[in-house]
Amino acid sequence: VLKVLYPSNKRSKINALGFSADGRRLVSVSDMPDTSITYWKWETEKAIATHNVQLPITRLHVNPKNGQQISLSGCNYCRIWEFNPNDHHLRENASVFSLKEEKMTDVVDHNWVVVK
Repeated sequence: VLKVLYPSNKRSKINALGFSADGRRLVSVSDMPDTSITYWKWETEKAIATHNVQLPITRLHVNPKNGQQISLSGCNYCRIWEFNPNDHHLRENASVFSLKEEKMTDVVDHNWVVVK
């Protein structure tokens, strides 16, 4: 099935995409200068949450155990974001590094590790 989804900031290219494990949600990150995260409901092709980031994000992964958790990384940045289904907002969590470390680290890639 081919679907075309249009983020609100149509001027920007999409840098990264990730599906939830159940395939019901898609997350996209647009390119600079208008970097934003968009959380989509795949079946209806509707954006259900968008948040401006304004940072050069290069990688996105959706937690395979919790499709509401998203990890984003790039130059001097690595954070976990969460989608709240009650108010339809995306919220950024604290850095996974100390702020000093984060500002000195170019995060090339990252991944979720699932322990059985």
